[in-house]
Amino acid sequence: MAAVAALAGALYFFWQGGESVLLGGADTGWLIRTGDYISAAGRLPEHDIFTWTCSAQKFICYQWLFEWAVSYLCKLGGLGLVGLCAYILVAFLYLFALPLTWFKQGVKPVYTALFMLPALTPFWFFARPQLISYWAIFATILILEAWRRDKQSKLIFALPPLALLWTNMHCVAIFVPLLTLVYLLDHALFRRPKDSAEKTDNKELVTPALVCVLSLAALFVTPLGLPDILAGLAVASRTDMAACNELRPLYLTSYLFQLSNLYVIAAMAVLIVRRKNVPSVGWIIAPLALLAGLLVARLQPVGVLLSWPFVGLALSSALFPTAGGSRFLVRERILIWPLGVLALAMVLWFSRFPFAETNSNQDRALTTFLGTRPALTLAAANLKAENRVFNDTLSGSRLIFLQGPPVFIDGRLFLFDRSFYDQWLAVMNLQTSWPEFADKWKIDSVVLTRGYPLYDQLMRSPQWRLCLDDGGTSVWIKADADCKFDPEKPETLSLSTDELTHDRVALAAKHYQSAKSFFDAGRRPEAASEIDLSLRQLQTKNAMALKDQIDQQFKK
Repeated sequence: MAAVAALAGALYFFWQGGESVLLGGADTGWLIRTGDYISAAGRLPEHDIFTWTCSAQKFICYQWLFEWAVSYLCKLGGLGLVGLCAYILVAFLYLFALPLTWFKQGVKPVYTALFMLPALTPFWFFARPQLISYWAIFATILILEAWRRDKQSKLIFALPPLALLWTNMHCVAIFVPLLTLVYLLDHALFRRPKDSAEKTDNKELVTPALVCVLSLAALFVTPLGLPDILAGLAVASRTDMAACNELRPLYLTSYLFQLSNLYVIAAMAVLIVRRKNVPSVGWIIAPLALLAGLLVARLQPVGVLLSWPFVGLALSSALFPTAGGSRFLVRERILIWPLGVLALAMVLWFSRFPFAETNSNQDRALTTFLGTRPALTLAAANLKAENRVFNDTLSGSRLIFLQGPPVFIDGRLFLFDRSFYDQWLAVMNLQTSWPEFADKWKIDSVVLTRGYPLYDQLMRSPQWRLCLDDGGTSVWIKADADCKFDPEKPETLSLSTDELTHDRVALAAKHYQSAKSFFDAGRRPEAASEIDLSLRQLQTKNAMALKDQIDQQFKK
């Protein structure tokens, strides 16, 4: 019963993760559009093609093959197909590869299900090149484990081709030669002969040494030049770790109270208690991987994948047992198992994102990816290349996908230098003067995700007019800006094109929206002040109704 309950919990978390595929990975937007550029131009972009602030900045597409692949999938079936393929990749890794590994090691199904349950975090699901890296990392460690058990294993020669494919998909293929080197050094330094008369055969070191060299060479077989390849390998060093929540320590983020920390605790406890079952190389790799997952939230899946084979050995009754999960290893069941995983992944995905939509404008996959649609689609349709748009990173990535105007910044934090990012962040948090910043950059429009302090300042500034606030994203234009909105699409506007030309109407709408935001947040004095300002401009039914609600709250 415990195994069934744990498996049910794991399946529930896996189903929940389906939304994170598109909702959590805004980077999918610029990845797809970069792939579009590569397909259309037949070459990699030399400089940034999405921002108006860094158009001269070199843009290194070190994951070009993945970008091309998701672009192709998007053309075939839209974001829904991109998300489905990502979900299936996670399904095979989580529901097939992980348990199969432990069953082969003889781990009981109940332990397998219990350890699978806390392993998942949203980072497993994002439709980004990391998905390929998760599979490649797990394949690499399994291949090297096969070589450790049998020095005659030919699987190790699959590592250089794997590194070649991986390096064109993501920038962390350096894991292949590094892990191979760890196994090589472990065998050379810590190998224990079966008896005292046995000597270490140095010929056994030739194969991993050759594979390590070939895998390292494979990293340089890409369309990029040598300087760009080296820059791609060092991409992490150019990214501000504090700038991205994903790069912060797991225990400092909202994931502190998720089950993932229980996996780390349980895994380390098992490794220590059953240490005799763990090979020496496992004591090098597993603790470091688990620690990395704690220190960098995005590396949590890497910590699970690299430690998984060794935790499985620790849970085994002997070093290389065959009992425990052996009943799952019958040939017929192994063949049926992946088909069942595929069917389950598709059923769960289509339960959330139906394949056929009666109205393409209500496509659920696109709506999930954008979070909220009206404001972003308004901005993408009406703001032009000549506009100087200011935005947050999330809105920037989504506008790129919608093929809107050039953005100020987006989710590619490796592209922007530290001083530029610090200036942007200071303005977003009102740590520096917004009017001076806007004048310096000649900003005439703003697309902003709710939650930033800048939103409240824009609400109070007579220099900025609110065009639309859909509850998740807001669109603003400068009062004296020459921003034209498409009169053919009035349904996308909270105010009509004619009304937007009158400051009185725009100000009334802006103060009403501000009052509603304060009222919803329980800040009644501020709400009362804003609704009075709105009613001074225009006596609308909505504003008068809201004022009555506020007055009733005051009476209470």
